[in-house]
Amino acid sequence: MPLYTFINQTKFRVHLPFAEGVDIGPQGYATLSLPAHNVDIPEVQTLIQKKFIRVSVENDLARDDEIEVFPGPHPAGGEFLLPPSATDPVGAAGSQYYNTVINEYLYFDAFRSKWLTKSSEPFQVGRNGNNFAGAYYRGVNGLVLGATVGYRAPLNGTVVAFEYTRTDIDAANFNITANGLTIATLASSALSGGSNTMDADFAAGDVLAVQNAAGGSVTSNVAAWFRVKWRA
Repeated sequence: MPLYTFINQTKFRVHLPFAEGVDIGPQGYATLSLPAHNVDIPEVQTLIQKKFIRVSVENDLARDDEIEVFPGPHPAGGEFLLPPSATDPVGAAGSQYYNTVINEYLYFDAFRSKWLTKSSEPFQVGRNGNNFAGAYYRGVNGLVLGATVGYRAPLNGTVVAFEYTRTDIDAANFNITANGLTIATLASSALSGGSNTMDADFAAGDVLAVQNAAGGSVTSNVAAWFRVKWRA
């Protein structure tokens, strides 16, 4: 018997040896009663670790203890596995589901307020030598990237991070582009830096590249990469 089964996208059912068929929804909990010594059994500990339940331990084997989830959102760091779907369901922080169209597990990123794949893909760019303002960096096999030359996206996606090193510190901007249009910018005036809080959407079929933005300084010996997660 599984620890829980799906009822619908807003409720699951807990199965424990002493509390069969108790329904718990993703936005609020039920209260279960159990002998205190049952708190340590593997099934209960698994549910605690997944943040599905909270336990108030009385340390009194003569009385019942309680497993309880209080009304409100999922505890921070919790997870809630929703049924497979072809479209994004209503999400809460830590929720996840399997998308049957792109065949990937997606989780709800509360920081960016959107469903993103659990997996991510890095894409490398750079230049051995000087890269002038307005010029694109190079990609695969030293190829100069641009509006129509670069990394073609197989799915809708979001750029979530960018990191770099360089050998000069003149003020410049890194522009991440999709089909030649800037979707994210990172200011740079140091030998290294980056951001893991980017939230730059692009569409399937877009060509991704990185440019030394016009109006800035020449950059030297840049090694950089940006990280992408996919969307349905």
